[in-house]
Amino acid sequence: MSLALVVQLAPSSPQGTASIEGVVVKLGTTDAVVDADVELSRVEGVAEAPMADAASAFFKTVLDGFGPSGAFPPAVIANEVQYAKSDASGRFLFRNLKPGKYRLVAARSAIGTPLYPAEYGQHDPRSRGLNFPVRTGESLRDLRLEMATPSVITGTVFDYDGEPMGHVGMLALIVQYRNGRSVPNVEQVTYTDERGQYRLPWLSPGKYYVAAVVQDPFRKTMQKDSSPAGRRGLTDRSTSPYITKRMLPLGEVVEETYAVVYNGGVTDLDQARPIDLQPGMSASAVDIPMAAGRLPVHHIRGVALDSAGQPIAGGALMLHPQRWSPSVLIVQGTTDRAGNFDLATPPGNYLLSLVHRGVDRTMQVAYQPVAVSGSNVEGVRVIPQPGATVNGRIVIEGSTFGQSASTIRVNLTRVPDIDRMPPPMAPVALPGRGAPGPVVELPPAFPISVFPGEYTVSMDGVPDGFYVKSLRMGSVDLMTTSLRIAGGVSPDAIDVVLASDAGRAFGRVGTGASAAATNVVVALVPESTADRQRTELYKNTMTDAAGRYEFSNVRPGRYKLFAWEYAEQGIWMIPSMLQPVDGMGKSIEVNAKGDVETQLTVLPKLR
Repeated sequence: MSLALVVQLAPSSPQGTASIEGVVVKLGTTDAVVDADVELSRVEGVAEAPMADAASAFFKTVLDGFGPSGAFPPAVIANEVQYAKSDASGRFLFRNLKPGKYRLVAARSAIGTPLYPAEYGQHDPRSRGLNFPVRTGESLRDLRLEMATPSVITGTVFDYDGEPMGHVGMLALIVQYRNGRSVPNVEQVTYTDERGQYRLPWLSPGKYYVAAVVQDPFRKTMQKDSSPAGRRGLTDRSTSPYITKRMLPLGEVVEETYAVVYNGGVTDLDQARPIDLQPGMSASAVDIPMAAGRLPVHHIRGVALDSAGQPIAGGALMLHPQRWSPSVLIVQGTTDRAGNFDLATPPGNYLLSLVHRGVDRTMQVAYQPVAVSGSNVEGVRVIPQPGATVNGRIVIEGSTFGQSASTIRVNLTRVPDIDRMPPPMAPVALPGRGAPGPVVELPPAFPISVFPGEYTVSMDGVPDGFYVKSLRMGSVDLMTTSLRIAGGVSPDAIDVVLASDAGRAFGRVGTGASAAATNVVVALVPESTADRQRTELYKNTMTDAAGRYEFSNVRPGRYKLFAWEYAEQGIWMIPSMLQPVDGMGKSIEVNAKGDVETQLTVLPKLR
């Protein structure tokens, strides 16, 4: 028997005539970085050298995500990606380049001192790089990539007796800004050793908190994550509380557990002080005493019944904290043959959920608040309900929707938005579209089956030239107020009003010397305090290689424009962060179907 190996090569394309050369150095120095992997990707084509549609779509997906595209690109972009190594002087060279727009990335994590990936055109190690143009026959020289040394946080965890505590889960939480609030999210995970010591490596510059989560010491597997710099996306995390039993001097047995404890020995994240890491910084002795996190355990007992009043055997329950956290403790339990359940948990305000399929196999959800303070909670009844039917329509001010709505989607997000929450809606199959789950493509008139709970509502995929003027359910403004669903058929409908009189704001950003400010952040911020509560009115973009920016589909109104060398995504939506520089923004008024051109001068980093 013989085997034939078939190798399918990507189709060849004519070589170009342009070239790029440059140098890789350590951030803030002239020290050469040797043997750095340098990746050059052509992400946009031109008329004389077009790119395949699939390659353009791939790059758009990559550039909307985290980090460079990786070491082994799929065949669809193989012809558009080239690699080089920096030499002993840190220099690299690419020849025979086709015209188009390129991105340039350097990475080195396995040789010598690890360094954070760098992208050409960055103004900060956390920002994305620049899509820069390369013309036919052009020779670009002295492009500079500056690589930062990753930072690290170390310390020791102590139990309530002051003894080192091993096998504790440690999280490095980096601050993000979402919808007008600061949100720490998990960037790195490790565990304390037998001496209670931990080391959180591979950290990019930024503001961090450290969280300690007690684990079951008899657990044989650990979810440890020590990803190289720039290769991990941000995420949250959930685990079950570890409950212990302790006998008091008079023989009484008490149950206890630990809350999540943050640096500074506090259990409230708002009371912890952030650690501001600079490139290559080592923050040591970030010790965490777990005494503040020791909590008594109480029980929530009750019964789960179906709509006919019959017990639900083997029903899976979850108890979620009502307050979002980057590392939540979620209690899980199962009903017995009589539908009874017993959940052990520390004090707090919770949401109790149960997902159940009825006799007709339709999905039903129970979702109800439970408060636990200084004693057990008895007699809780959990009765799952089918999704409530909510009808709605899409109109354009005074007329029905006159064009395709296939791109428009409604997004429902549970409040609070916590890991492993039950789904917001039942799958809805629209003609020819399958069952998209929690995001539904809308026709001009639409029904949605929504499970009980509280939600924020947003719209995506609004056609170019339009904007969402209002989003209401009866008298409730869903742009500023959450949607509350109980059950049955809702008497009110969701009305989406689109307007086609959107305006445009555009212009150019320069430095103090009037040179183009490339790859800087430009934010469009509502001017009035009332409008700043509406997250959908904010827009942001990056300037191109000529310092230009543009915002389309702008709702008519008054705004301020800001341009920063670097600003963390969404930080301009935090009142306390924007207030010190609010007076530096340029006020503009966008009229219906109007164009506003504004020249801006770049401001220092906002952080």
